[in-house]
Amino acid sequence: MGALFGMGISALNPPVYEASAVIPISIDYGRTQPLELLVEDRLLDRVWAYLTSKEVLQDAMDRMAQAGGTANPAPTWAELKNATRLEARLSRWHFVGSAESPEAAAAIANAWAAASEEALETALQHAWRAVELQDGVFFPNCIEVLQGPSQNELWECFSRGSQADSNQVEELRAEIEASHGVSPMISYDPVEEAEPPVHAVVRNRGWLVLAGAIAGLLAAAAAVLFAPPRL
Repeated sequence: MGALFGMGISALNPPVYEASAVIPISIDYGRTQPLELLVEDRLLDRVWAYLTSKEVLQDAMDRMAQAGGTANPAPTWAELKNATRLEARLSRWHFVGSAESPEAAAAIANAWAAASEEALETALQHAWRAVELQDGVFFPNCIEVLQGPSQNELWECFSRGSQADSNQVEELRAEIEASHGVSPMISYDPVEEAEPPVHAVVRNRGWLVLAGAIAGLLAAAAAVLFAPPRL
């Protein structure tokens, strides 16, 4: 009975659907020598942080608002934050959207992936402009400059060139800031859009059934132990 009660409780929860849009993102080793794992992680972490930032998610919200109009209002910032999840499965980055309807889940995933693709393309354009300004080449020697979190240190890892005047330095700093720390060595493929899911995601049903079964056993044991003796 306890297990049935737990299953009933899980059935009362509103259904949640998840949809996943995919962007293949990786390091283009045609442009650089093999890198240390620490450097690879640092590069990809910069991309991850940017694509999950408020700036990119706000763009996704704006896209949903334009597409949905007043009939299908976009989620609030807090709702969108709770309804999105980024998963990296090797080089395939899954932009997961969750909602109480399949269509809304797919809309969230696709809006976020589209905003991320555009943000990544813009960041890479600024990154390549920074490389042109530095007139440098990439070096994988980052051991001495990985102590701090600043974007300037990251760029020092990969580029080295001739001395620049003050105007070039200011322009270079602006381009690095606009790149959000994304390296030109990052490459990506077009978005694979999400489709509305067919089945809902059943969360915690196993735990609820187990908890109900244990509660039922405990209740039965208590009833036996504390039942008044029969005469």
